[in-house]
Amino acid sequence: MCLSVPIRLTSHRSSLSALCLFSLLSSLLFSSLLLLLSSHLPPPPPPTTAAAEDQSKPAQKHPYSAASDTFDIVSNLIANKAMAYGEAIATNPIDRPQIRAKAVTGRTVFVKDRITQTSGPTPMVALKVLNRMIREDHVKNKYHSQKFHERKGLKKKRLRSQRWRARFKHGFKATVSRVIELKKQGW
Repeated sequence: MCLSVPIRLTSHRSSLSALCLFSLLSSLLFSSLLLLLSSHLPPPPPPTTAAAEDQSKPAQKHPYSAASDTFDIVSNLIANKAMAYGEAIATNPIDRPQIRAKAVTGRTVFVKDRITQTSGPTPMVALKVLNRMIREDHVKNKYHSQKFHERKGLKKKRLRSQRWRARFKHGFKATVSRVIELKKQGW
C-alpha cells in the first residue's frame, strides 16, 4: 500500500492543518500496517497443560507482560477505526473537508452563496465577476503593451498622453452633464 500526499505550507495556520493531516495519515498507516501484520500471522498453538497451570496462578511479579493480549485488543480497535474511516472517505468524497494549504494566487473567484468582490452564487455569475475583475485591471491592455519593448522616453510620452486623455474625458463628461442639466431648466 503506497500513499503520497503533496503538502505545500504557506502560513502558520496551514502548517498546523498540514501537521494535523500528517499525524492523522501516519496513525492510519501504522494501524493499517498492524492490521496487515496481524491478518497474515498463523493462529497461536493450543496451550499446553503446564502453561494452563501457570495462567491459573494469580500472583505475577510484573504487571506488564509482552505476551499479554491487551496489545492485540488495542491494535484491533485502532485497525477497526482506521478501516471505518478509510471506508467513509472512499465512499463519499464530498463529505471530506477541503484542505487549502496554499495561498490564493492570481485572479481567483469562488462559487459561494452570495456575491462579493471575489465570489458569485453560481458558476455563470462567478465568471461575470472574473470578467469584471479582468476588465477593471486592464489585463488586455497590459498584455498588448508588454508584448514589445518600449523606450523610456516613448513610455513617458504615452503615459502623459493617457493621463491627459483621462482628464479631458472627465472634464468633457462633466461639461456635457451640466449642459443637459441647464437645457432641462430651460436655458
